[in-house]
Amino acid sequence: MAVDLTRIFEYVDLHTDGIVLNGFSDFYQEALNILPRKSGLLAPTEVFPNGDGETLVIPDKIDGKPVTSIGDCAFASMFFTSIQLPETLRTIKSRAFANNRLLKTVKLGNAVSRIDDRAFIGCSSLTEINLPDSLVSIGRKAFQYCGSLAEIRLPKRLALLEEKAFNSSGIRSLETPRTLSMIDSSTFAACKNLTTVKLAEGIVEIHENAFSRCSSLRSVRFSPSLIGIDERAFAECNSLEFLDLPKGLLQIGDAAFWGCENLRYALIPPSVENIGDGAFAGIKGILDVDLENPYYKSVGDMLLTKDGKKLLSFPGGVHYREIPEGVEEIANYAFFKFRRRPPLKYPKSLRRVEPEAYPN
Repeated sequence: MAVDLTRIFEYVDLHTDGIVLNGFSDFYQEALNILPRKSGLLAPTEVFPNGDGETLVIPDKIDGKPVTSIGDCAFASMFFTSIQLPETLRTIKSRAFANNRLLKTVKLGNAVSRIDDRAFIGCSSLTEINLPDSLVSIGRKAFQYCGSLAEIRLPKRLALLEEKAFNSSGIRSLETPRTLSMIDSSTFAACKNLTTVKLAEGIVEIHENAFSRCSSLRSVRFSPSLIGIDERAFAECNSLEFLDLPKGLLQIGDAAFWGCENLRYALIPPSVENIGDGAFAGIKGILDVDLENPYYKSVGDMLLTKDGKKLLSFPGGVHYREIPEGVEEIANYAFFKFRRRPPLKYPKSLRRVEPEAYPN
């Protein structure tokens, strides 16, 4: 005999737009507190095919109407290890499956277009989820703290990836689709297993902290259409060794590559118009500027404005060096690695030292 799903699930009938599933009914929740989880009542095969109450299959219809949405917090903080969602589903709302700490696998249907804020946040055991090509939007913190999620393929139609979407997740590599135009704030920050990033053409801006504290990141292929790298975008990426910045890049924000101490070589292209304070603070390698850049130049390992009046970066680990005559100002964080004023020969032209020039 078929199970009466209206007694198991709580839902809202949107009529022509289908059903929003809001979790288990009060009747079912009360039964969970009374009967063993593996009883026939609590684990009907239509919903729990393995009969264990841990593998959940969301039905495609309830009372003859399609399930099109999983509501806010519908199945948050539960005991599932595997979830299968129906082909009728279009939207997963905020915190729908948040903090399912035992959840390992999720199978999405091929019609899902939107995953909202914090939908899977804190699913720390999640190792596998398929993101269908129908998906166009992933909300804020949707997969934050999914530390076991090592492999992910961003769908080819994805147009919106909001801030902290994969923050502190376990992903090891990233390749963006051409439909994305930016990497939002802290989207991939603190992904400590991330080693390679490939940003497809179409990405024009990398927002603040987007990849900060990705301590294993070794390789970044930038989008040829990139024009802006915001503050702290790659700060403390300690494994990054080389930067091949695109020729159309206009702006590098404050502390963009702060603390990338193992960076061996970076070439600033002729298009760059603005470099923020501490953009390359703490690097030990060679910082070179294309000779055709009208705004900046490199002298030895130092980064200066083209007119030579402002010193922006001075390499760490230097015991003695002469700052060129003509320098009038030393920018904040120029001597990031020094605990006190280094034993340098300062030019007579020097007029101003910014208060954070020696931050330590």
